[in-house]
Amino acid sequence: MGYIKNFELEHGFWSLEEKYVCKDCFGDYAIQKFIEEVAESKVCDYCGRSSKKDNIAAPINDVIIFILEGINTEWGDPNNEGVG
Repeated sequence: MGYIKNFELEHGFWSLEEKYVCKDCFGDYAIQKFIEEVAESKVCDYCGRSSKKDNIAAPINDVIIFILEGINTEWGDPNNEGVG
């Protein structure tokens, strides 16, 4: 089982309700681009931004996985990095 799946199981973040977040809730360009690409909702549950015609918000669980995968790519598990 991968690091991300283990994290999900250990921390239970899947217990989050089905909520959506828009790119304006983040300052990081990579997260903003990801949200634009996978947006499924016309309303952001966090800031209240909405659109009448375009999907502007992505499922928060997908965004969390994207962020965790980015962290996992950039940073290794200390147990595997020779840290005492």
